Amino acid sequence: MRISLVALFCIVGFAASGILADDKADLEKEVRKFQGTWTIESSKTGGKDLPADQLKGFIVIFEGDKHTLKNGDKVIQVGKQKLDPSKSPKTIDVTMTEGPNKGKVMLGIYEFNGDTLKVCFDPQGKKRPTEFKSARGSANFVNVHKRVKKTSAKDPTFDTLQPEHKLLKRFAGEWQFEKRSAAADGSKPEKLGTGMISAELVGGFFVVCRWSGKVYGADYKAVQSLGYNIKQKKYTGCWIDSTMSYRWELSGTVDEKSQELTITASGPGPKGGTCTFRERYQFNSADSITVIGEMQQGEKWVAFLTTRLTRKR
Repeated sequence: MRISLVALFCIVGFAASGILADDKADLEKEVRKFQGTWTIESSKTGGKDLPADQLKGFIVIFEGDKHTLKNGDKVIQVGKQKLDPSKSPKTIDVTMTEGPNKGKVMLGIYEFNGDTLKVCFDPQGKKRPTEFKSARGSANFVNVHKRVKKTSAKDPTFDTLQPEHKLLKRFAGEWQFEKRSAAADGSKPEKLGTGMISAELVGGFFVVCRWSGKVYGADYKAVQSLGYNIKQKKYTGCWIDSTMSYRWELSGTVDEKSQELTITASGPGPKGGTCTFRERYQFNSADSITVIGEMQQGEKWVAFLTTRLTRKR
């Protein structure tokens, strides 16, 4: 699912115009709650949840009466709005001042629960939501944000290996691969191709995997690069192969519980148009990796390919 720019951009800033003097102290107290840096933990638009890995790297910074939405170091959107904490639920009128939605006004509501902020907006500015819901087919969206707590630790630098880089070592070496179609309706998976992979670490910061073999009855070559982006806090890289002229941009995260690496990319679909794909890397052992290829269809992920990697050395 493609991230809705409106959903990401309609985050909260403040303006004190229209607030009665007696309410000024309450407003200032409310404004202080927002100050600092927040992540986007979840986002739902039109009843559909956006994939969590697509939200990684986005942060919202509140400074006085201004908010800034960033992806890594890139500024995406700037805005501010009127805030009325006396209403139930509390209301926000957002005005975008920079970015693709400059000049637009959105109507929303918000609530705090400790270090969690929840907002709901009508991005069309027609009717303010009265509850934190995003019904199927509607333009309304609900975002949940988490406060980034301050730490005394120094920010990581690009020339220093981080704990996340250790995962890349699991790919290094020589591998044999076998691709099979995903079993459907009890049918037997079809063998699609085999070959070799040579994976080399580059300074410990990146791993470059070179694939070669026979797939779909033809000679096959591919190159995959993968590293860890310390600013975006996710794995990034690219994939090119001999089947098409498209360069796939990769974005990945690791599940803390299962330690499964999920890499997502968008590109040409099998029936035309653009589709979102993902690969789930399951590290069975030091010498065995299973890669499950899936394509997003509506709200579901449908498996279409399984690749098994066996270490040769």
